[in-house]
Amino acid sequence: MSDEQVEVAPVARIKNGRQGEGGGRPRKTIDYEMVEKLGLLQCTQQEIASFLDVNIETLTSRKKFSAIYKKAVDKGRMSLRRHQWRALEEGNTTMLVWLGKQYLGQRDKFEHSGNVDLNINNVLEDMRERARQQRYQLVEGEIIEGEDAS
Repeated sequence: MSDEQVEVAPVARIKNGRQGEGGGRPRKTIDYEMVEKLGLLQCTQQEIASFLDVNIETLTSRKKFSAIYKKAVDKGRMSLRRHQWRALEEGNTTMLVWLGKQYLGQRDKFEHSGNVDLNINNVLEDMRERARQQRYQLVEGEIIEGEDAS
């Protein structure tokens, strides 16, 4: 071996930070259309990262992801609110109560004063009757059932 020379391959220099062309792990491709769809459904960032099989830090480090995600979540909330109002307009009294609690600070009030005979069937029938009465609208002195006054 004394007369033989060994040829050594050139060593690539490693830069600090990002690798040059061909170095490091390939950049993950993010399906931003799917990010928007999942954001509309109010999925968390972690859920989206899991669905896309991407590390959460990789996902949240992309400015494009953050912009698309925030806009999609906001659109999803608006859509949900629109459906809630539609349910309310269609006579869903449960939605009426819920929206009152959310937006008007209304709360259930429980009072106990001595002997209370609480029959759930009577309470439910009373609620149904109130809902029926709320469906009546006064238009120019006439009561119209089930029609929109506007």
